[in-house]
Amino acid sequence: MTGLQHFLSHLIALFLYSLPNVMGKAARCYTRCFFVLCGCWAISQGTFAQQIPLYFQPEQDCPNAIPICNGAYSTNDYYLGFGNDFEVLPAQNCSEGGEINSVWFVFSIEQSGTFGFTLNTDEDYDFLLWDITQYGCATLGQEAPLRCNFSNDDGNTGLNPSTIINTPLGEGSGGSAFMPGIDVQVGHTYALMLNWLWINPFSYDGFDLQFTGTAQVVTTSSPAPTFSIASCNPGQPLLLQCSAPMDCATIGTLDFSMSGATITNVEGVGCGSFTTQISVEYVLSAAPSSSFTLTATGTTNICGTAMNHSETFTFPEPIVLSASQLTVCGGENTTVTLTSNIAGTWSNGAVGTTTTVTPTETSVYSIEVNNGFCSRTESILIIVHRSLCRNIAH
Repeated sequence: MTGLQHFLSHLIALFLYSLPNVMGKAARCYTRCFFVLCGCWAISQGTFAQQIPLYFQPEQDCPNAIPICNGAYSTNDYYLGFGNDFEVLPAQNCSEGGEINSVWFVFSIEQSGTFGFTLNTDEDYDFLLWDITQYGCATLGQEAPLRCNFSNDDGNTGLNPSTIINTPLGEGSGGSAFMPGIDVQVGHTYALMLNWLWINPFSYDGFDLQFTGTAQVVTTSSPAPTFSIASCNPGQPLLLQCSAPMDCATIGTLDFSMSGATITNVEGVGCGSFTTQISVEYVLSAAPSSSFTLTATGTTNICGTAMNHSETFTFPEPIVLSASQLTVCGGENTTVTLTSNIAGTWSNGAVGTTTTVTPTETSVYSIEVNNGFCSRTESILIIVHRSLCRNIAH
């Protein structure tokens, strides 16, 4: 890409990003028309090698990313635009021009190891890679990508698995097209965005993506996916963390059952075409202190393998609070010790199972217990008497 092309790409990115803020819904129409007109001109000139450009397709947004189930992907498709959502902004991370012409991919890991990839191309492709295991595509707005590469070089690009660095890295326009690989862990899910600021339509012939390294990705012949359960208070939805991204179209209430309870609703969290988490709503028929077994059958992952898994769990121990005194006399500066059976963060800022307070008026004190997936709170009331204590004193 020439310096002029790079400069013009940045101007286009900033224009497309700012336009919706100024013109609202009309801007989306104008933006789409811009890309459609560009594509029609290119087709009329016979510049796309018989390939019709794709505009604003579902796979141009992370929630509808294309699954990679065999460690490789090849296409002659030519994407224009950034889908329905502008998910990578100009100058965000190392992405100097932001998301211009993009497509998203998703894959998960069956066997831990080193990971890299090579994107074989004659063009100037950029890429960003996120670990989206815990929060799905919502990760994009919460965490920096593991890798960000907006090198100005034409030709092959990717990650080299022979050199491993497990901290986020970025390369701007003056950087190298190849970056160190990463170690990946079994059960983790990754989103890869490919982006191009400027493609030569006269020579474009697609790209070929090949994964490298010792890690193995989930394929169509991989074992059935599993899940772990994060439970909160009885009655609150269960959160299933899946070992591979699940196909949202196959998630149904009838595919789930639970001992000691009736399943009332099941849905993917943040679903587009896939999700890494499933929410399960239920009504208990057994005592909350019982053990429960949740079973899922039929729901498939993005590679078409059906889940057939059961997991036994118990709800977290209820939070029980006590106080050395529940009532005190006002004006006596009485110190009250509060105790919880589970450590947490108290409303006065203390951390642990106990704290002390000196209430001057009737007050509610609480503790918050967070297990990483849900937050539970319990409160206790300390009553401060004034008139009663005066009457007793006389």
